[in-house]
Amino acid sequence: MNKKTFWTIVVLIVLAGAVTSYVTYQRLSLRPVFSSMAVERGNINGSLSFSGKIVPKDTANLGFQVGGQIIKLNYQTGDKVQKGDELAQVDNSDLAYQYKQAEFGVFSAKEYLDQLEKTQKQAELKRKGMKNDATVKSTDKKIQDQQIKLSKEAIDAQEYQIKAAETNLENIQNQIDQTIIRAPFSGVISWQDSKVGEVASVGTPIITLISDNDFKIEAEVSQLDLEKISVGEIAKISFDALGSNQIEAKVNSIDPAEKTGNSVSEYKVTLEFDNKNLDLRSGMDVNIKASGDNKNNVLLIPVSAVFRENDKNYVYKDNSGKFEKTEVNLGIYGDHQMVEVISGLSQGENILVLANKF
Repeated sequence: MNKKTFWTIVVLIVLAGAVTSYVTYQRLSLRPVFSSMAVERGNINGSLSFSGKIVPKDTANLGFQVGGQIIKLNYQTGDKVQKGDELAQVDNSDLAYQYKQAEFGVFSAKEYLDQLEKTQKQAELKRKGMKNDATVKSTDKKIQDQQIKLSKEAIDAQEYQIKAAETNLENIQNQIDQTIIRAPFSGVISWQDSKVGEVASVGTPIITLISDNDFKIEAEVSQLDLEKISVGEIAKISFDALGSNQIEAKVNSIDPAEKTGNSVSEYKVTLEFDNKNLDLRSGMDVNIKASGDNKNNVLLIPVSAVFRENDKNYVYKDNSGKFEKTEVNLGIYGDHQMVEVISGLSQGENILVLANKF
């Protein structure tokens, strides 16, 4: 073995040892560290402070139901509109021509029905005059009855034709409506990104409409704090842009499904409030405080001691030196990641607590 080969082997051995030591260290450092602590009594503040954003109460991203060349854009960003206003239109000249033809078809069908009804009325009057006229032969009376019958059948057929023509007219009108974007509610155009002459694709939004001076609050709350708020609860809110004055807001909804993409599960909370006399803008920050419950002299344990299985809460309780899984009934969650214990533990009992986690 030459000198170069010898030192190469030495370096490889040293590197292998270093890698092994590092991997071992990483495995040990990633292990959660637990400690034992006694259950104690104390006071718990169930209030919850969190932040949210002002968002429009109604938002609609609007596009055409049919494609085509844009021939009308009646409003620009910042313009106020009323419900039903025509915002934009693609070319519908072919449909407009079809509509006129169909409209004339309905008119003609009704005119012809008028003529049939007049003819029938005359035939019925003539037959009435034959009834007591002894000079009229019975065969003539039968012929007249047959004419009245045929006239009624013609009227029924024409009424069916009118309904078919009206249905056709309605279908064309529906197609024309699809070439027009109308405001689904009164509000403000917050975004418009098209020009007359451009070709619009089916379903691609070209206008965003938001409610005007009518807002709500959206916020995200961690699963650990979700127990502190409930639908219908009244919270205090303030706005960074408007100073420290507080007003009330009502918790309107809490999403049943968590928001994906976060390491800790969070749930969207929506609040409603009276904002008619406030100078607000969409996107403004909101400070929210839900009062929750405050309790004194209750059993408290760290949230980190609790784990869930099959929709039940458990802790590991020290039973003569051996930690056993014990079901607990929890109350309110408070500040500093503490939670009230209603049953399952007694003061002074020791439980296993997650001390740190890397």
